[in-house]
Amino acid sequence: MVFEDTIVVAQRSVGGLVVVAASGGEPKVLTKVDVAARERTHRWPAALPGGKAVVFATQLSGGDYDDGILEAVDLASGKRTVIHRGGAFPRWSPSGHVLFARKGTIYAAPFDPGRSL
Repeated sequence: MVFEDTIVVAQRSVGGLVVVAASGGEPKVLTKVDVAARERTHRWPAALPGGKAVVFATQLSGGDYDDGILEAVDLASGKRTVIHRGGAFPRWSPSGHVLFARKGTIYAAPFDPGRSL
């Protein structure tokens, strides 16, 4: 995901997200999986309005993506906010919702990044 001259990506199939300048350079850790909380991977980062945060999905060990945790992370502080439990592939909608997939269906959860982060 590229925005504001920043790329946010999951580099590996297991692990957290990293950020790197669009012009290049060394990736920096944005999120780390919490092994004690059974986190396996952070996936599908997508920009939120204003370019200061992204939404992503957390998959738990022993679970599938449909049972993921949808979160937002502030790019400056690294603070994570849970948006919804149960889903994958989150995307923000200008309607004020995070859209996500679960078991072949698209859902919408209310989310205001200006108030929630």
